[in-house]
Amino acid sequence: MRYSLEDLRALFSADVLDDASLCLQQGRVASLDIRQDGSLITSLIEAPGQQTYRVYIRIRSETGPSADIRGECSCARRGNCEHVAAVLLQALKEEEGVTGDDIDGALRGTLLKVSARDRYPPGISQRLLYLLFPEQPQASELLVKAGSARQRPTGGFDNLRDYQPVWAARGRPPRFLLDVDSQLLEELNRLQPDRLDRRRLQGRSGEQLLHSLLETGRCYLGQAETALQPGEPRDCVMQWRIDQQGVQHPRFESVPPAAFIVQLEDLWYIDYETGECGRLKYTLPGQLLNKLFAPSEGIAPEDVRDFNRTLKECFPDSELPPSQLLPIVEQKVVRPVPCLRFTTGTMETSRGTEVLDLLLLSFDYNGLCFSGDQACQQFDGDRVLRVQRNAEL
Repeated sequence: MRYSLEDLRALFSADVLDDASLCLQQGRVASLDIRQDGSLITSLIEAPGQQTYRVYIRIRSETGPSADIRGECSCARRGNCEHVAAVLLQALKEEEGVTGDDIDGALRGTLLKVSARDRYPPGISQRLLYLLFPEQPQASELLVKAGSARQRPTGGFDNLRDYQPVWAARGRPPRFLLDVDSQLLEELNRLQPDRLDRRRLQGRSGEQLLHSLLETGRCYLGQAETALQPGEPRDCVMQWRIDQQGVQHPRFESVPPAAFIVQLEDLWYIDYETGECGRLKYTLPGQLLNKLFAPSEGIAPEDVRDFNRTLKECFPDSELPPSQLLPIVEQKVVRPVPCLRFTTGTMETSRGTEVLDLLLLSFDYNGLCFSGDQACQQFDGDRVLRVQRNAEL
């Protein structure tokens, strides 16, 4: 071919190559046609139930040390998008015998070179810390922010303060910033902050950055509460969790158990007890894993049969256990009794966690209570009890 993996790494960002690799895993590249001794490549990007995109690529290799690649796509981005990158990767696989491991290794080559434990000069007690904030026990992203603190001689830290990634590029950096910190802060600065100045780690690029953060030896959970270190891969099991309304949600668990499961490119665990963070071993296809981690309302009781049938048709070799078929019992129509309840709740703000006094309104239907916007059904452990609300008595 007239180009190499190195050419693709120079042309496309890490995020685009991340999405392109996912296209390959999902088998979306179709009708690949390589002509004119590799200088013209056309293909389609297909997916069940989604729009098909047409890709057209021209390649010239005589203009310099690297290939001149001009890609066009019928998607909204038009130019050198993830679909163009996916077609170029697929062409390398078919024409050059490049394997999935070769591609994975080349793309992972963008990892920052971080020594296992960078040493600070004598007399420097200030440290730059990387703080991870998992939002939920199971999520498809991980929040991170940088902070500076003074290390106590007896262990632990004092005076933890936020450190904005953009500050590393302003003038002469402070003495507690090591070379690797400047690189990591530059990577973090490319990510969009949320209202609490935390950055979101997602996909392959997020996984690479997480690996580099762990290797510094200064990666912590929350407000420097638990030090994290790279952990060995662990086994993973998946079960269905049934909520109070009988809606089923996929639940991944680490063996041994860990407090948090995060999907980046692979599945990762964060173990609060042992201070370990590492990959999980699983056998599910990448496309199915993405669907299970995609934000959704779960599987409603009346949709279980169709979901299981679709799962079997689309992923016949999957070892995913089917969701449970629950009986739905319609309850007798009764007049609801309004109930008011005083309680307290918390809300995260820029000033920290605030406690709020709340007054909640619910309605009692002969022992089954629902709030104003809550689904009118309840799971009793064996059945889904459904109430008809706003009915004529």
